[in-house]
Amino acid sequence: MTRSVSKAGALVFSSLTLRVVKVSRRLLDAMVLTQAKTLFASIDLSGFGASRRLPHCISPKKICTAPKVLTASATDKAKIERTQSVNQRLAIVSDLDGCLLNKEDYSFAPAVPLLQAIRDLNLPVILASSKTVSEMRLLAEEMELADAPIICENGGAVYWSREDSRPGQILGASRKQILEILQKLKGEFHFESFEDLGLPGVIASTDLPEDRARLAMQRASTEPLLWRDSDGKLDFFASQLAAEDLTFTRGGRFWHVAGQTSKGNAMQYVMSYLQTKNPGDWTSIAIGDSPIDQSMLDIADYPIGIPSPDGVVHVEVKAHNGLLADSAGAQGWADSVTAVLQELGANL
Repeated sequence: MTRSVSKAGALVFSSLTLRVVKVSRRLLDAMVLTQAKTLFASIDLSGFGASRRLPHCISPKKICTAPKVLTASATDKAKIERTQSVNQRLAIVSDLDGCLLNKEDYSFAPAVPLLQAIRDLNLPVILASSKTVSEMRLLAEEMELADAPIICENGGAVYWSREDSRPGQILGASRKQILEILQKLKGEFHFESFEDLGLPGVIASTDLPEDRARLAMQRASTEPLLWRDSDGKLDFFASQLAAEDLTFTRGGRFWHVAGQTSKGNAMQYVMSYLQTKNPGDWTSIAIGDSPIDQSMLDIADYPIGIPSPDGVVHVEVKAHNGLLADSAGAQGWADSVTAVLQELGANL
């Protein structure tokens, strides 16, 4: 009899325990749901567009604590702080090969974090290169810099942002004029221009894949060439070009024949355009690694020289406001531009 009562009591106790557990779970679920509603109600979503939605809560037991929303808000706040920390009339003008792009592998990976920070600051990065507009448009898209003007063919042409419908501006001589003059000089001097090299020669000389090499050949106002004659004839060759109102400048890999323009002239042209859009005193940072970049380093408020991979520096920067990077390529670009931006008060 005693054993029967004990068993019955145990069953009753177990039943009561199960009910208590079920009630406790219901209460816990209700409490969690209430806390979740209170949490979401307290979040300031005013900085989010209509396209951003809160994460979906599947059930009270799988509550969304909204860490993503809080992280996004913190990111937006950081962007605002960065934007307010630096002069908004600041433009960065940069060469590509050997600077923002490594010479060996054409990578800009070491500069990606800084490029993102610069976008957060809403500062224009104006690419200035010997490359064609077709090449530079592609690179600007890859670097997410398509909203800024670009200086092509060593200042021979300027093209505007992707949102600007104005046609590009040729600042120097046309390529057709340049090729006609070079043809006349072939009897006295030995050289090979892109026109002479053709697609296979350009691929071999630049290490570019075929599709990029084709873009490199779509020139409008300059002609790169490989010098095949003695160095003693360089000055005479340059004087012959000057008599035809053309310039002859050494780049990173090639010599470049162009009209009476330069990267510096094109930089001034673009800075005037920016000043028209946003009146006031603009500050400029310019980055270069070869003599063909010297004209824009000379007029920049903060010039930066990038050494070649062997450590040799081929440009001059003013001691009072200039900076020589410690590393070559994209890493040197990132380190030196970061240093100048921080000196100017940027919160990176």
